[in-house]
Amino acid sequence: MPIFWCLVRRGPALSAALALIVLTGSSAAQEMSAPEVKLEVHGGKSQFYIGERIELDLVFRNTTPNPYMLNNTIYGDLADSVQITPTNGWMRWQSRSGHDYARVTELGATELRIPMVLNEGFVFKEPGHFEVCVTTDRLSQGGDLLHIKPHGPVTTNEVGIDLVPMPADVEAEQLKSLMSEIGFADLHTRAGSAAHKEAISRLATLQGDGALRAKIRLIVAEDGDMRQVTREALASTRSLPLQLSLLEAAWKDPAIPPVYDLRDALQETRALLRGQTLPGFVMAGPAPDKGKAAKAAEEHKADMEELLRSLPQRSGESRAQAAYYMMVDRSLPAEDLAAVKPVALEEFTSMNETEQHMLLETAWPAIRDTSLTPVLRAMLSKSPTDKDAIARLIELDPQGAKDYVIRAVCDRHRYVPLEAVAALPDATLPEVDGCLGSLLRVPTSNPNDPVWKARVELAGRFASASILPAVRQGWKDPAQDSAVLPLLLRYSPEEAVSLIQERHNQDVLLFYETNSVFKARAASFPAQLTKMLRHQLQDGPDDQVGTAAYELSQGGAPEDCFLIEQRLAKLRADWSSRVDEVTSAAPDSPAAKARQLEVELMSDLLGSKVWTLGDIDAAQLALGCLSDQCRQYGKRAHGDFPF
Repeated sequence: MPIFWCLVRRGPALSAALALIVLTGSSAAQEMSAPEVKLEVHGGKSQFYIGERIELDLVFRNTTPNPYMLNNTIYGDLADSVQITPTNGWMRWQSRSGHDYARVTELGATELRIPMVLNEGFVFKEPGHFEVCVTTDRLSQGGDLLHIKPHGPVTTNEVGIDLVPMPADVEAEQLKSLMSEIGFADLHTRAGSAAHKEAISRLATLQGDGALRAKIRLIVAEDGDMRQVTREALASTRSLPLQLSLLEAAWKDPAIPPVYDLRDALQETRALLRGQTLPGFVMAGPAPDKGKAAKAAEEHKADMEELLRSLPQRSGESRAQAAYYMMVDRSLPAEDLAAVKPVALEEFTSMNETEQHMLLETAWPAIRDTSLTPVLRAMLSKSPTDKDAIARLIELDPQGAKDYVIRAVCDRHRYVPLEAVAALPDATLPEVDGCLGSLLRVPTSNPNDPVWKARVELAGRFASASILPAVRQGWKDPAQDSAVLPLLLRYSPEEAVSLIQERHNQDVLLFYETNSVFKARAASFPAQLTKMLRHQLQDGPDDQVGTAAYELSQGGAPEDCFLIEQRLAKLRADWSSRVDEVTSAAPDSPAAKARQLEVELMSDLLGSKVWTLGDIDAAQLALGCLSDQCRQYGKRAHGDFPF
């Protein structure tokens, strides 16, 4: 049960805190022995100008004989719940964040302080006296990470702060001083970088028009520290209509590159003008309001159309950035992107590496063009294992890409991922036997070394049988078996099947690299492996059936579909008289395992890379399902199938 020390206000005349503690039975003893948690103004400062950073400290101290741990992570936003009274004179511009990570430390008798900045979630608009308290769930009971449990929320005492208007001359002087610090900070030194960041954070909270113009200049300049506090800087502005006007003017100005931060600034300013609270960071939150999302999408589309209209007036970096941004944004219709494509192709070499790779990776269908072939070759001459460049070169010029693939596969310093080069039409590249063999014959100190495993996959895709002796020299640990397996299945299938049969654990992970390599080769499994998997499917124990069915659905033959259907029918016949038992089975019971196997067999039938079953097939298979989990696989594209 939480301890509440929040001030309860009955009216302006009542300024004393009324402590309300509800304690009963053994719970009372637990709460009375909780660590001390209090809120303090930082550095003793409780009076602030409107527009100053308001810093508080959460203070923790373990005054009990029991061990406690403290999440002392500084998230850079308000991860704790803040309550402010009275409820007028301020606005909440950003909701509480919810992070999925924490750094914890042992809480002892020495005070531990966690700084809080109210501006990270609130903007004070009017002068007055305000009382603030915080509810935190940073405490955990226990003395080590393996044996801790959350203590539950604790609410602190209240602290009072006083806000007074910032005189215009004071703000002007602060702005002048801060801009001087920002301009002269040496970002090549630790002290200079820290001074720059501190000055930006104080500029962000200033509310006047002069500060607003300075903020927008830094946003347009893509200042890294301003990027970290842009939302706070936008929310703190006194005149949101002026802010929107200035941002829109910058967006439309052909001389100003349309940077990513500018787009977000426009969207967030419009939301603030509508009185919306911007969402704090959460890993998984509620679905966005459909009406608000539709309005934001409509406004963004209008911004992109404005950008398209301004494209003929743009030149240099502004032209390149506009073309890049429209291609990766993808909010414009196909006919508009087609009009942008020639500009993006012309400006491609003037873009930085990140932008080039974004276009190759995320905007490829829209920008795909044979004119990029020499550019891709130049990129690979500079970086032979560039996965995006080599994958697109193979697509545009498969024959001409061969030498680049050989060079990438043979690179001693970096490896190219299999999926980047898999589409090369050549079945083998004997040219890589020597270079790959020299790298793979050296035993690795770490049997799970991802680089060694990645290169063995490449050998399974491109090398000839002559590489096997070299691979055997470096293959010293069972942890390497799964990586070597596709190479063995290709050139020594009997040995590969014997290896699989010797393994006690024959789950899908053993075949992970095999599935990748055989997919890259567009090849079926060898007859020896198919024979073993079919035997396990038809006559093996249930723990082998699931793996065997899945592997046959990935690398078997079309007739294996019928075999999996037969095994599914047998499973259903065995449990048809105990359907209720299957439905309500406890975890790990035979009935629960049967339920899971049915789901796996349905998934294998409908998700195969070897055959295709349509919606009607799926619905028919689902008619005999033992459980609702299985029936879900019958709802492929239609929701009205008869089961």
